[in-house]
Amino acid sequence: MADFKRVRESKSRYCESLKKIKDIYLLNQEDISAEEIAEYLGNDVSAHKSVFPTAIYSFLRGMKPLSEFENSNPFIRTFGDVTS
Repeated sequence: MADFKRVRESKSRYCESLKKIKDIYLLNQEDISAEEIAEYLGNDVSAHKSVFPTAIYSFLRGMKPLSEFENSNPFIRTFGDVTS
């Protein structure tokens, strides 16, 4: 039973992160700074507190042209965005 509860809590955390990503992305918040993203999505080494949500957000953001990093390749844009 304890394993089920742990899995359920883990899924809930990921769902919360996905909802936050959806909120930011659908609002077309392109002017959000890296610091604001880290604050909103988390800035921790654990997957559910930062790695997972920030990586997905960065990937989605890189799919569209970025004013601060001009390049036609979405992968290069994503990489440039996350390393800046």
